[in-house]
Amino acid sequence: MHDAETGRWVRTERFETNLTDLAGPGRLLGQVAGRTGKAVTGWLEDRGPDWQDQVRFVAMDPCAVYRSAVERSLFRMR
Repeated sequence: MHDAETGRWVRTERFETNLTDLAGPGRLLGQVAGRTGKAVTGWLEDRGPDWQDQVRFVAMDPCAVYRSAVERSLFRMR
């Protein structure tokens, strides 16, 4: 992040989580700061249940935090 007062760049978050549509045109769907379950579930929940219900497959980093977030947000009992 660029600090307007000092004119210097300030690191706000070391990691970013990128969400990409691999089945469609391969475009970036979203990007959130952090590598946490909360970052993933927050982004997915912001899409709403109609959008979430259309997701059939997920390819992801083999991170347990991501897997847990996807399971909680998308593959809950319907």
